[in-house]
Amino acid sequence: MFSSMANARLSRPRRVTSLSRVRWIGLIALASLGGSALAAQEPGREPPTQGAQKCAALTELNLENAPGGPAIITSARLVEVPATGLERWILTPSGFGSSAANGAGRIHEYCDVTGYVAPQNKFELKLPLPNEWNQKFFFYACGAFCGTVFGDSSNLGLARGYASVTGNGGHDSAWGFDGVWAANAPELQEDFGWRSNHVVALIAKAITTHYYGKPIKYSYMAGGSKGGQAVLMEAQRFPEHFDGLMASAPVYDYTGRNTYAAAWFAQAFSDGHGGSVLNAAAAQAVHKSVLEHCGAQAGVEEGLVTDPPSCKWQPEMIACAPDCLNAKTKEVAS
Repeated sequence: MFSSMANARLSRPRRVTSLSRVRWIGLIALASLGGSALAAQEPGREPPTQGAQKCAALTELNLENAPGGPAIITSARLVEVPATGLERWILTPSGFGSSAANGAGRIHEYCDVTGYVAPQNKFELKLPLPNEWNQKFFFYACGAFCGTVFGDSSNLGLARGYASVTGNGGHDSAWGFDGVWAANAPELQEDFGWRSNHVVALIAKAITTHYYGKPIKYSYMAGGSKGGQAVLMEAQRFPEHFDGLMASAPVYDYTGRNTYAAAWFAQAFSDGHGGSVLNAAAAQAVHKSVLEHCGAQAGVEEGLVTDPPSCKWQPEMIACAPDCLNAKTKEVAS
């Protein structure tokens, strides 16, 4: 009985008079006008600049059928560079010279664009204002097992007027060597292996040319470690996509280095109790001794070994040996 009554109430049409409709329409209109008036009168609120509007409009760009797509832009906003300049990236790949030039005097604002290419290839693209763009494109490839978008790495190129982009390698994960994301995920493995950097570069170039309304004159790619391997992979598969490639310390045999080589290193350095025989003090002693004997091969004290094959260093050359190195440490250092 109660069910029948409830159904009857639910099914009974509500009577809405014309007067009720007018009242509701009037209330909605008043609310809209009131909201607009409040927004207009809000103290300190300024209308967006033409540059901010141009940047924000990128979120409407359709990249569904763009080369490398489908992709989507999730945010686009104008960012003002502080007086101290752009944040410095923790690494400075070869080919960039000194990291002291942080663009404080050149780049004042830029359009920061984030998005992703299907399925999980996230990216951050930094576009200088049109009058500060040098018509060049820069891609910085992620390192280690990737998994994070480090936007500051794009500042290496942005500081010099490049449209600069970086990505997450095709997946989200903890920074470093977290490989859990790859379990039972062959598509993500392929993206990490080569596809991610390729499709992100294509999409980022499409966004760049759309934003400036001009073609890109020259394109460059850089990266270190896994990023260096990615540079070599791009050169091998798509040599026509970049005019310059800078691979720093490339792990070209990435599979071998992270499987049997890693196991060999772990075994060689193990002290048998979960630690390493090459502790911080021993490592510093080795480092100092190597530079003393081979750090000026080019006739200049550069703080590095420029020609490793010609360096004939031996553990016995360490000033404190054998006191600071035991037999096992000497074997590892050799």
